[in-house]
Parts: sequence; structure tokens; C-alpha cells
Amino acid sequence: MQHIGSTKELIERNERRLVAITRKNLFATYDCINLQLRIHQIDISRFTVTKYLTLVGVGSNFEAYKPALPEENRKRRLRWAKEQANWAMEQWGNVIWSD
Repeated sequence: MQHIGSTKELIERNERRLVAITRKNLFATYDCINLQLRIHQIDISRFTVTKYLTLVGVGSNFEAYKPALPEENRKRRLRWAKEQANWAMEQWGNVIWSD
């Protein structure tokens, strides 16, 4: 009997491999994922990668932009930490951390 309709792009084993590659590095680019898939002779389009990752709940992730700490602030933090190096536990109990 002939198969009617579109074929499944990924077999289950390759689908699991795609998810495993992505979960190892949640911020991997498509090119990085595709390179690792090609090592295992899996050649699929960007659309298919995106579709399967969305279906299994991985989706896409973007690393948050965090500006570098200016040199002056870094020095001030270090100076403050050195000044408080010998504080007692009671003194640390009065500190309110904002981050």
C-alpha cells in the first residue's frame, strides 16, 4: 500500500538527538545545532529544527544582555568587600541585598 501525505522529516531517534544537542546548550545557534546534526548524517532545514524544538517545548532562547561592570565600579565593590571581610554574622544580618 502506498503512503499518502507528507513524510515525517525526522525519525524518533534523530528527534531525540536534536533535543539532546539543544538541551546541552540552550543558547546554541541554528548553525551550531545543524553542524552537530550533520556529524550524525542528519540534514534538516532551519524550519524543521524550529518546528520540532517548539513541539517538544524547547523553543528558542536568547541570552540576556548584561553590560560589563565598569572598572571604577569593580574597584569600589572590591574595596567594599575588603572593608567588610571581618564582619560578624550579626552585622551581615543587617545587610539588604538588592540583586
